[in-house]
Parts: sequence; C-alpha cells; structure tokens
Amino acid sequence: MFEPLLPDYPKLAATVLVCDVVTWLAAVVAFRIARPSHPLRELWVGGAAVGACAAVGGIVTSHLFGNGFAVLRLWSHLLTFVVAPLAVWRGLRRWRRGPRWAGVGMVGAGLLTLGASLWAHLVEPYRLEVTHYAIRSDALVGLPRPLRIAVLADIQTDAVGSYERDVFARVAAQQPDLVLMPGDFVQRGDRAGFVAEQAKLVELIESLAPPLGIYAVMGDVDPYEDLFAGTSIRVLRDEVVRVPGVPALRLAGLTLNGSREPLTPQRAFVDDGFEGFTIVMGHAPDAAIPLLERAWTADLLYVAGHTHGGQVVVPGFGPPLTLSHVPRRVAAGGLFPCGRAQVLVTRGIGHERGQAPRIRFFCRPELAIVELFGPEG
Repeated sequence: MFEPLLPDYPKLAATVLVCDVVTWLAAVVAFRIARPSHPLRELWVGGAAVGACAAVGGIVTSHLFGNGFAVLRLWSHLLTFVVAPLAVWRGLRRWRRGPRWAGVGMVGAGLLTLGASLWAHLVEPYRLEVTHYAIRSDALVGLPRPLRIAVLADIQTDAVGSYERDVFARVAAQQPDLVLMPGDFVQRGDRAGFVAEQAKLVELIESLAPPLGIYAVMGDVDPYEDLFAGTSIRVLRDEVVRVPGVPALRLAGLTLNGSREPLTPQRAFVDDGFEGFTIVMGHAPDAAIPLLERAWTADLLYVAGHTHGGQVVVPGFGPPLTLSHVPRRVAAGGLFPCGRAQVLVTRGIGHERGQAPRIRFFCRPELAIVELFGPEG
C-alpha cells in the first residue's frame, strides 16, 4: 500500500511564516529598546530576542510535526530570511550612526550568512564528488583484474531531471562491473507522481547495464517492497547471492529493519564455510556497529548510506544530525577498516525531500567507486 512520505506543506509553510513574522517583530522591538547603546549591547539584545523566538518556534514545530527535520527547516529559513536581513539592516544603521567598524561587521556577517545559505541550497547539493576507494583482500583469489563497483545511495529524488541524468552519465563513465544501491530512491507524497518519477529513474538505472548486474536494498522512503518488479534490478532481502562469473565474491543484502540490527556472522552469511569475499549491503550503517567495535571480523565489506553524511557538517565537530547510532565520524562518510572487514558509508547522491531543509553544507553528494583487488603477487 502506498503511504505518503512528505509533510503537510501548507501547514509547515504557515508555521514557518508565523515564526518569521514574530521573530522580525520581536527583533525590531528589542532593537528599539536597545538604542542608543553600544553595538555589542545592541547585538546581545537583538540576538537574545531572535534566539528566544527560534527556541520557542522550534518547540512548537517539533510538537506539530513530530521530528527534528521540520525544526531544522524552520531554523534554516530564519537564518536566510530573518537573521541575515536583520544583520544587514542594523549594520547599515550602525554605519551611519557609528562606530563604523560595527556597521561593517554586521553587514559582513549578514551577507556571509545569506551567501552560505544560498550556497547550501543552490550549489553544494549538486556538486557531485566521485570518491574512489581501493580494497585488497587475500580472499579474492583468482580475480583476473580489479573489479569496479559503483555505489549509488540515497538518490532520493522527487523529480528526475538534469542533475540525476548527469549523475548516471558520470556513473557510466566509470564503467563499473557491478552497481550497488543501498535504498532511498524516489521520495514523493502522491502516488501518480511517485509512479512517474520511479519509471524515469528505473530507465536511468537500467541504462547502466553493468556486466555483473545491479543490486538494491530498500530504504526509509521506499513505499513498496516490490519496487523494481519486472526490471533487471535485483532486490535483496536478508539473502546472499553469488556474483556471476566471480567465484570468490558473494553479495548479501539486508532488509531495512535488518540494517538497524547488530550484524552477526550468521546474518552476514560468513559462517557457512565460504572462503571468498562477501559484500553485505544495508540501508543504514547501524548494523556495522559490531564490526566498528571489533566484536568480530571477517573478509567482508559492509556498504551503507542513509546518513547523507549529515548533509550539514560543522568543521571540527562533524554532522550535528545523522539519525544513526554509529560514531559521528563514521556517519559523516568514508571507508573504515575493522580488522579484516571494511565499512563503507557513503554520503549519497541526493538529499532529504521531506520536512528537512533541502541543503548540503561542507557535505557534497557522493558517488562512491570501490575497486576490489585480489592478493598481491
């Protein structure tokens, strides 16, 4: 059964608009109370008013919509349409009244905030980065050449367009032997729109036609278990398959719930006497926590998406929100050795289309290319 996955946008837009107006009015009143005063006191009074409104608005929004995504959307909107314009306005007034250094600082801060917001909304979400990872394993005996794997996680589009077509053109240019897709494909709240965009996306996926096949697992926004029925894309559900033509390689896929449960040798299918290399794919990275904690290890690669790298990364701190229980540095993305095992978390192709702000900041989208090598010599 199809379930809408997007919020009530009129209700969300009205909430954001009311918070914008209230914050503007509160800031104007605070500035009038603060004048004439030292610019630092003016900044403190105005900042306190804006911060109080943002906090109250966040509490109300969280209550109305039930998660932090809508709160992030609200705060992102406040930064762009309230905080940045307020800073420029007060800076221009300070330029005339003095001291001029305060006016320059306020205007500069406002323009910097506005520029960062525009970059995060309009530029960085589409600056796809192709990241190459190399894995060598003694278990990959008999490989005639390195195997190239393309990992496309979290495409999460609501309208297949030029960006998605460019992504798949860049995938094709990498000439992958195998394509892995760890979930979250189309995010639409209406059935007709979902079906139309899903058909466009399937056409792009199948155009890749890698020689070893295309495999997928389901993600959070995928409303059907049989999403790719009748296509060449094989969906894995807690099962393991041999990769055709490569005896030393197997591929296991987890269900959505399975990707959030601790991975065991049994669930990774590495306790059945197979002596080759296993790739385990799940939507969320949480299943890999036992590997990250070195509870056990094996000749395997765990591949996941889900976190989007956090979408927003604070330099020196990492992503504030990852919706995952793995360490922040892991959720931010990358390849992490865990004994004989490796864990790959990719930042993904798209970004959240639901209640969250559609932004990326210090967190470019990623097409991950993994090359598997056999033993040396």
